[in-house]
Amino acid sequence: MAQIGRSGNAGIKVRYSIVQGGYSGEGNKKEDPMLVADSLTNASPAIGAGILEYDFGDGVVLQCPSYDIQGRVRPCPTDSRPDIGAWESTLNLPTGIEQQTVAGTPERFTLGQNHPNPFNPATTIKFSLPKKQFITLDIYNLLGETIETLVSENLVEGSHTYTWNATNQPSGVYFYQLRGAQFSQTRKMLLVR
Repeated sequence: MAQIGRSGNAGIKVRYSIVQGGYSGEGNKKEDPMLVADSLTNASPAIGAGILEYDFGDGVVLQCPSYDIQGRVRPCPTDSRPDIGAWESTLNLPTGIEQQTVAGTPERFTLGQNHPNPFNPATTIKFSLPKKQFITLDIYNLLGETIETLVSENLVEGSHTYTWNATNQPSGVYFYQLRGAQFSQTRKMLLVR
């Protein structure tokens, strides 16, 4: 968690950070930020430890945003200093871990049927992830040979859409498989020329 600004041609400068064992420099703390589910606990040393603006000394002034990413006024309370980081603490809330579903975040893994199906030469594959993780999406022929890997990377939670263009493949039945850490599903599709 940090207040970060661009300093002319010198690049990015970090001030007022709280990274355990973190950076050296003005206002930087090397303590545990005491996060729970990406929010500050009431005892976090990041609360009220930021600044409203910082002059880098080269004509660049970093100003604290007026609102945090959840739309709350910063700083909170308004006559205090802002918290270090993107969220402003709401204080006096329970600090236990709660499972929360962000609007639009899928509750489970889903792999949709490709569309159109049958297709020629391209088709769209949609899937949803309830949490960020490493995902692979592979295309296989009837012999089980991998024809193409559409995805092999860390993806964030939410809905994802990929297109497979089978221009160089013969007509026939193909399979696509979505794999995550605790999820695997395969579906069939038909390429018709």
